Amino acid sequence: HFSFPYNFGPAPSSGTKTTLAEHVRDCEKEFPYATQDLVDKLKIESLSAEAFDRHIDRNLLATPGHLSAVTVAKLIHYCLLILESEAEMMTWKRLDQSVPGAPDACDIANSVAAKMNRYKDPSKIPEYDHLGQFLSAVKHPIVGRGVSHAAINRWGASERFGISDSRWFQRRF
Repeated sequence: HFSFPYNFGPAPSSGTKTTLAEHVRDCEKEFPYATQDLVDKLKIESLSAEAFDRHIDRNLLATPGHLSAVTVAKLIHYCLLILESEAEMMTWKRLDQSVPGAPDACDIANSVAAKMNRYKDPSKIPEYDHLGQFLSAVKHPIVGRGVSHAAINRWGASERFGISDSRWFQRRF
């Protein structure tokens, strides 16, 4: 997961690419990692909708020292897969409706927010809902920042929202 091909540097991209390994390493002093966590001990290769709640405690997700650096990288990878899926669905919907242009990071965040805001009570979000898992995962500050940087560098961001805040998507939920 550390070789995931996104730019995790501050957005918008300054031309210097930051790898996932560099992002996770550079954030360690700010938010410490566990030496090993359950995901590491069980040798879970990657996270999925089924594995998320089985191996990640949502209540402790944003607790310093609870997750290892490797698990944080796996969470970032999983969140970006969710956003890729959402972007693909949006692209096809736009094509079907003859709407020009690809979605940007703000469009994708708004789509996720619209879907999640249908739940009036957050405790009613189904356990295996990947968007609910996404929202839980990005509460971890290093996951949130990594996903935000990668998404804006990947899809761009509308000028109307600005991108100075690295957790721009969290304001929508």
